Amino acid sequence: MASNRDSHSDEGLIQYPQFILFGDSITQFSSLTLQARLQDQYIRRLDVLNRGLSGFTAPMGFVALQKFLPASAPKSSWPKIRIATIFFGANDACVPGQSQHVKLTDYIDALQKMVAYPVFNHSPKELTEIIVITPPPVNEHQFERMPDGHFQRRAGITSQYARAARETGKAAGVHVLDFWTVIMSRVGWSSSMGIECCCDHIPSHFDAPDGVSRPTEQHIPGCCHAPTDIPNDKNQLSDFLRDGLHLTNSGYDVLYGELMKLIQQRLPHLIPDNIPMVLPAWRDALQLAEYNTTSTNKL
Repeated sequence: MASNRDSHSDEGLIQYPQFILFGDSITQFSSLTLQARLQDQYIRRLDVLNRGLSGFTAPMGFVALQKFLPASAPKSSWPKIRIATIFFGANDACVPGQSQHVKLTDYIDALQKMVAYPVFNHSPKELTEIIVITPPPVNEHQFERMPDGHFQRRAGITSQYARAARETGKAAGVHVLDFWTVIMSRVGWSSSMGIECCCDHIPSHFDAPDGVSRPTEQHIPGCCHAPTDIPNDKNQLSDFLRDGLHLTNSGYDVLYGELMKLIQQRLPHLIPDNIPMVLPAWRDALQLAEYNTTSTNKL
């Protein structure tokens, strides 16, 4: 005897639209913070999926994207992707010589391919709203040096990848959350200071021990040569970065707030209250014959 489940066609099943968080470890580690808060906001409206891949770079991410999302227009039975964040760059920006380092041009190319992926753009009526998130700053003061005395990541190099993500997203016509600038602005940095730093191109003499002259005195917050004693009314990068790279709960609080602000300002149709629930509220459901059963009325 066939089960009740087997007697129904899958074609008629309801699919919850999706909000996909796609990125590296900063996304993967957000399951109890950013993802949980977003799911709470979008409960019964969108499924918030965490597709964070610890250690992955943007080119690796593009390969992975092709393994869990179709390259062509999805079947009508597939859930619609309403919002997708693309959040890579923290690993790509490792210094040259590190296994995760990705050339800036290759990083940009991978971002362009992800933003243009067909499943996000197959129909104007079902266009996925893509949000490119720039990698956050790093804080060298929280890093340990490698055996050769250098750092695996540098503040000035990460700033270049953040700028590349920002410009790539804007050029593609998608939304950009400039998380690097958001965090840096909270620790006293301003755009007038620029993003250039002594470690931009990391020739070996830039890593000279303290007291040895360097070719430039331009340092941005997070650089090991920048002062750490900032005014009491300003935050420290360590307030937002637990190990110089990954976010603290406060860092995720900022990311969540900025993401929701972007949605409210630029995507008002995707504010939670503006998205209908997939299944009706219980009072409304009782007005529908399919829900108004004897067993339901006894609840």
